[in-house]
Amino acid sequence: MAEPQNAALALLDAARTALGAQSPFPPDRRARAAAAMARTVLEGEIDRWLAALGRPYGAGPHGPGFRGASKLIALRALDGTPASRQVTYAWNALSRACHHHAYDLPASAAEVHHLVLIVEARVRARLAPGPAIAEPPTVAVVAAGHAAGR
Repeated sequence: MAEPQNAALALLDAARTALGAQSPFPPDRRARAAAAMARTVLEGEIDRWLAALGRPYGAGPHGPGFRGASKLIALRALDGTPASRQVTYAWNALSRACHHHAYDLPASAAEVHHLVLIVEARVRARLAPGPAIAEPPTVAVVAAGHAAGR
């Protein structure tokens, strides 16, 4: 079995593949599939982050686990850094991208790609402790790169 960090990066690579032309998913489902993969990785990162803060919220006396939104509230209370705010933004945006509502436009591939980059930045920050890594590119930069086929 792969180490957790390698599994996380492999799943993020699969999310990027899901967004591309060689995707195994139908074009109208690619962004949602990639968002689901990225959110899965992010939820694991949130659990590890809370455990590192001494508050493992994945299990406890009140049941097998807490909802993602509850974990984010705890994370923001325990670690109010810009990184925790960015993770909260990414989780909420990925959650919206994972769900289909008839009255909403689905997330674009560029939007989901930007969120994948945020999650990857969090994983790499955990794997390489030390100075903070650069912020992921803005949505406009990602959209330009995606349109160019990068």
